[in-house]
Amino acid sequence: MFNDFVIVGPESDPAGVRGVDSATEALTTIAEAEATFVSRGDNSGTHTTERNLWEAAGADPGGDWDQDIGTGMGEALNVANQQVAYAPSDRGTFTSRRSEVDLVVLVQSPIEGGPETLANPYGIMAVIPGVHDNANYDLSIAYVGWITSPGAQDAISNGLRVRQPWSDRLREELWSVVGSNGAPEAVTEALDLVGLSDKIHREARSLPGGEAQRVSFARALAYDPEYLLFDEPTSDFDARNADLIEDSVLEARDRGIGVAIATHDMQQAERIAEVGPAEQVFENPTDERTEKFVPGELVY
Repeated sequence: MFNDFVIVGPESDPAGVRGVDSATEALTTIAEAEATFVSRGDNSGTHTTERNLWEAAGADPGGDWDQDIGTGMGEALNVANQQVAYAPSDRGTFTSRRSEVDLVVLVQSPIEGGPETLANPYGIMAVIPGVHDNANYDLSIAYVGWITSPGAQDAISNGLRVRQPWSDRLREELWSVVGSNGAPEAVTEALDLVGLSDKIHREARSLPGGEAQRVSFARALAYDPEYLLFDEPTSDFDARNADLIEDSVLEARDRGIGVAIATHDMQQAERIAEVGPAEQVFENPTDERTEKFVPGELVY
């Protein structure tokens, strides 16, 4: 599984980045021109990669033209668009926002013949129990087996198609899962839960970024899952979309769906998850599912 990084900017390319041979040369060109550059500035993986590239380029991004905005990728692209600026982006987020911004890819990744420094592979490994006494090795191996299984890999591949016309596709997929009598109701209920029932005849690619991502949530809900796994589900959302997703997560939880969320937003964790001192969560959790999950009894 992989993503990749690109450097985007205005079509007019005032710094003359288009056509350079490397990402470091692109950054050097931007710095020399003192062209407005938008950085996430949030210590994320993307931000770390960007800073490593600046270091490799030997350029100083500390001028007034360099703007660290301390937010997610989606908002960084919005700011770059508003200020006719350059920005690094992961390809997935830029593709999902492409219809909303007047930015173009100026430096490609290895996928499109660009420099290897913009590659962004994902990997998974189990923690060695001999080194970490508190590691749940059996659960780690079960998760590795699941994420690399054909079913999980197919789910990842299908998830990349959210920007395609989705209402008909979703109906077709659900038809074989819940039968012809239940499919329309399942779709409508899922879209209603995420506040998109009035958009059922719209294509996801025609929706704003937040709404398009809520389509992904609706799609998962329509299958009536036992568990939902989220990774920073609201990192690029505005307040309204974030609130709608959190309300939907709480509703799903109240329906008995298990929810696991990876997030840096501790306020969000406190609102929607079991939170407490580590000793309490791991040794005396209040939720039965947490009690089973921690020792590895609950494995899917």
